[in-house]
Amino acid sequence: MQLQKGTIVMKKMFCAFLAIAMCMALALPAFADDDIVSGTDYTGSVQTPTIKVTAPTSAAVILNPYLISITKASVVSGGSGNFQPSVVTPTLVLKNESNVPLKMTLTVTGEIPQGSTAKFLTAAPAATEKNHGVFMYVDVLNKGSLATAPTAAQVLSDGVTAYADANVYSATNTSGTQCVVKAGAVKMTDFMTLAVPAANQAGYVTIDIGGECATTPTDAWAATDTVNVALAFTFTSTSNTVSGA
Repeated sequence: MQLQKGTIVMKKMFCAFLAIAMCMALALPAFADDDIVSGTDYTGSVQTPTIKVTAPTSAAVILNPYLISITKASVVSGGSGNFQPSVVTPTLVLKNESNVPLKMTLTVTGEIPQGSTAKFLTAAPAATEKNHGVFMYVDVLNKGSLATAPTAAQVLSDGVTAYADANVYSATNTSGTQCVVKAGAVKMTDFMTLAVPAANQAGYVTIDIGGECATTPTDAWAATDTVNVALAFTFTSTSNTVSGA
């Protein structure tokens, strides 16, 4: 009889435990569809770099083999002063308004126009040069961030940097800010880095052409003995970080 009572007690305890479990299950909250918290919508976009560099599209090259005195104002608006260069051009000013650092590539192409007897030289002409020889080089100066474009006076004060072999572009080191002009193209790849301009400013680069002409050729220089130079610029982003992003 003791065993039977024990069995009955155990059955009652199991039933009580089952009843409690059922009550707990019934007590769990029920959620309707409209009780779910709303989410947030994100609209996708892509942050891209802004590469904006403005450069003049044309300029004049003046050969002055007879070293006639020239007023710089006739070449650069607002300039002044007389001088006697063999080769003179207006200073080109590039304006950089990009929001990423840029690598600058410059391709310099020289051409002898039809009917011209001029000849490109790879060094300054000797006193005995009897051809219509022209030694020309492109000189690039990174002026950095400025609130306004360089004035004519600033351009004149900088002037073209004297030619030096140490300044000539090296493809091995991708450095050097000068390039000798020859018949055909010379490419200065990634030779200069332009930083992101400071706030409310722009970055400026000046480009000049210097050189010398033969002064005592066998035949006198004629108005048709000219040369042409074309400059082509390429700018590529060097960073994945966009200024102001």
